[in-house]
Amino acid sequence: MNNMIKNIALKNGADICGIAGIERFADARNGFSPTDVWSECRSVIVVGIALPKGLSLVNSRLIYGRSEEH
Repeated sequence: MNNMIKNIALKNGADICGIAGIERFADARNGFSPTDVWSECRSVIVVGIALPKGLSLVNSRLIYGRSEEH
C-alpha cells in the first residue's frame, strides 16, 4: 500500500513522498501533532515539490502555504 501511494504521488507531479507512523510525532508540540487535527490518525503522508533556489533568498513571512489549481 505504501508503494502504491508513493507511486501515485510521484506520477502526479510530486518530487518526493514519504509516509510516517504517528509515533514519529510523539514529541510534537501541543497543536502540531496530526492527532490534534484527527484523533484517530495512524499515519501521515507527506508530499513535496522542489522549489527554485532563489526562494530561499526571499524574506517571506509565510509559515504554511497551500496552493490549489482551479
